[in-house]
Amino acid sequence: MNKKNKLSQADQSLFNEAMEDVKQLKQGNYAPPYKKRKKSQFNHSVDDTEYIDYSLSDAQDHHTVQSDEKVSFSTHGVQAKLLKKLRTGKIPIEAHLDLHGLTIDQARKQVGLFIINSQSMGKKCVIIIHGKGSVKSAPKLKSMVNHWLKQIPDILAFSSAQEQHGGTGAVYALIKTKILYD
Repeated sequence: MNKKNKLSQADQSLFNEAMEDVKQLKQGNYAPPYKKRKKSQFNHSVDDTEYIDYSLSDAQDHHTVQSDEKVSFSTHGVQAKLLKKLRTGKIPIEAHLDLHGLTIDQARKQVGLFIINSQSMGKKCVIIIHGKGSVKSAPKLKSMVNHWLKQIPDILAFSSAQEQHGGTGAVYALIKTKILYD
């Protein structure tokens, strides 16, 4: 271990105390090593090695959203006035993510990383463009984005966008402010 990563005596004691009840896994029962992710299409402020996996589920029991259907969601405690501002596009959009052309797996990773990066940069309102799908089938990405955003604890609310921002082919998302301590 180099000097940069060396723990102080106090930190080592805290670590040892926290690990008292931890039992060592039997050989062979371990997680595979972390693989560094490729850079995505948007500008990162958080290094990929700091990526927090929200473990977004693709469970089949989610509601399939139709292409012209408006979506919305809010967590308990979000004020009605703020929700109205979000729905009507009155909150300035500070970042955007376009998912057109991505697979479900690629989109899931992009959404999770986008929310984390936006939050770390202090962004409060973002837009995610998922598209409306084809005429022949229900929009898969739209349904999945609707499903995923409900799973992210840092999303306070989301709503279908206004026509000038993509209408039912996009959502505004309100991100919880991250409080940083020195």
